[in-house]
Amino acid sequence: MNLIRLLKKTQPRLIALCLLACIIVSCSVKQSPENVYSINIVRKPQQILTGHLNLGTNVSPDGNVLGANSYYFTRNNKPWYPVVGEIHYSRVPEEQWED
Repeated sequence: MNLIRLLKKTQPRLIALCLLACIIVSCSVKQSPENVYSINIVRKPQQILTGHLNLGTNVSPDGNVLGANSYYFTRNNKPWYPVVGEIHYSRVPEEQWED
């Protein structure tokens, strides 16, 4: 109970102290051109690198050409994003493996 009473007494003082500190800090910052900052979010186009990965044979038996550059995979020289997944057999009951 003593702690609750102490908090009730000091809480208004603490809030007032925090407000006073904020006022002092905001008044002490000069609004001059040196304190104005800007952010440039324009991105330069990135160079797509090709041929830097030695992936071996890239032609599949059905004639598709697979490749990769510094940003994405390619299939027949067009961007290709394969959908992949995995399964943890230890988390699936054996009866459901064929599903």
